[in-house]
Amino acid sequence: MVLTLIHIGKCGGSSLRTELYKKNIKFNCFHTQKVAYDKNANYVIIIRNPIQRFISAFNWRHKLVCKDKSNQNRFMNEYNLLNKYNNVDNLCNELKTNKNIFNQHTLSGNYIHHLREDIYYYLDDIIDKCLPSQIKCVILIETMNEDLKEYFDIDLSIHEKNNSQYSKIISDENYKILKDYLKRDYEIIDKMYQKGWIDEFKYNILKK
Repeated sequence: MVLTLIHIGKCGGSSLRTELYKKNIKFNCFHTQKVAYDKNANYVIIIRNPIQRFISAFNWRHKLVCKDKSNQNRFMNEYNLLNKYNNVDNLCNELKTNKNIFNQHTLSGNYIHHLREDIYYYLDDIIDKCLPSQIKCVILIETMNEDLKEYFDIDLSIHEKNNSQYSKIISDENYKILKDYLKRDYEIIDKMYQKGWIDEFKYNILKK
């Protein structure tokens, strides 16, 4: 069967892809695009706690667009949005009353890359179609070293696309705001657990 990697953005997928290439493991990949279900595929899913993924995605885009300016003109008005809010706490203050400030079409002027493309975006079309036997493994960024060793006999050498210079801490109130906003992501995680795609240990990490 075809090995298909579902590389959800800002979950460590670039590091995983590099290691698979080094091992000469052939695979197809879905990244920043909806996953099309294939009954002949075995899936590797790389995922992360939804709130931590959201924070990391915002920080990564802020680095590329506002700080480095390498992506400054990639998406219309993205620079202005990132510059306006500057951090996730500020964005959450407006998210309380306006849930459409960054998740519209890429040409809308209300779009931040990787924020619209959340866990639900990637997995909604396959969660009810894919058989448990088609899930080779679900890798968490929080357990990546152990997962790569267990499933691919890979000792992870480096984490790519690191943006650790940005704060990943938000207020308790904004944590609750994001958890409500990302409720579809959490519903997907519930289904993954119910279907046996992840065990209780990984479920508890993802559900925080």
